Amino acid sequence: MGSGVPTQRWAAFRSNPKATMAEGIREHYAKLFSLYPDAYQKDNEALRSFFSSHTSVGAGALNYMVGTFKTLCSLAAFDQQPTAPSSMAPTTGLGTPAAIVHTQPVVTSGPGWTVNINVQLTLPENADSKTFDEFFKAMKKNLLDEK
Repeated sequence: MGSGVPTQRWAAFRSNPKATMAEGIREHYAKLFSLYPDAYQKDNEALRSFFSSHTSVGAGALNYMVGTFKTLCSLAAFDQQPTAPSSMAPTTGLGTPAAIVHTQPVVTSGPGWTVNINVQLTLPENADSKTFDEFFKAMKKNLLDEK
């Protein structure tokens, strides 16, 4: 995580996105799937009941949780098996840019909202360290320095 190297799941997602999405949903909603193996087919009330018993959020947030789960499930194929990538270790070939992803909360205001800014930098393979330095200098000047 955080190394900028694509994961095995990303490689599987590129070859079979719907089955890989289902695998990720099953993994990240493991408690729900342990109670309901067919959770992706459950109605709103069953899902609302499950989420309300595992959280202490209000009715509006609960509806968003159910809606998020159902939307994710609509993008997945639970009847397929994800295909394993041909290589367990992701590779970066010539012409393939490396990605460094760093997510950090920038603005927080108590228990309400959090604003995240995600920046992805893609440079040609012939870029040198000066190119990176100039890019980050410009980002600091334009995003972080107070005017």
